[in-house]
Amino acid sequence: MKNKKIAIPLKLIICFLFAVFDYYISLFAKIHFKPLFLDTLFEITSAFAFGPVYGIICVLFKRVWNIILIRDLSRWPSFLYSFCTIGAVLIVCPFNKKLLQNEKNKVMLFTKLFLLSMIICLEMSITGGVIGRIVALIQHTPYSMTVQTDSFMQIFASFIHNTLVLEIISRIPVNIIDRIITIFIPYGVYRLIKALNKDDGGDLYIL
Repeated sequence: MKNKKIAIPLKLIICFLFAVFDYYISLFAKIHFKPLFLDTLFEITSAFAFGPVYGIICVLFKRVWNIILIRDLSRWPSFLYSFCTIGAVLIVCPFNKKLLQNEKNKVMLFTKLFLLSMIICLEMSITGGVIGRIVALIQHTPYSMTVQTDSFMQIFASFIHNTLVLEIISRIPVNIIDRIITIFIPYGVYRLIKALNKDDGGDLYIL
């Protein structure tokens, strides 16, 4: 019991630091590398390493940090995108537990991680598209005005006239690459954390 009490605050601190890292990485990408989101690297790492509860806590920490910095609650609709990442967390954790943890074959591990990346790509694109449409309606704009998807939005708008479908489809090209990065790197960090956690027998899921 004593170890568990120590583990919980330590994991919360790590999740907060992960949230701050994610905020600045996604901000850097938005300014200097617009084709990608790169917004969930450490939130997904939290999910891999500590389970769904801490993954969701990390997502919430990031939004709290965002509010503290911008101090502008009029931008609250953008916080709805948290549900995209929460959805990804709820997919990553059971996928990791059932299909990745005991996989020894490197080719199969790579294949499963790629499959997970594509599943998250679809989840993020569909959820992000729906939320993007909601945000556009709230803000009275024609589209969600997402920097990363604007160019694809303009290309697809010439033959896709349903705005919800357009929001979803325009995210897929970005998310294909983005989610490969934000699944493979977090999994690698998770394996590193697991290797450093030998004293707990590699069991990081202490709630």
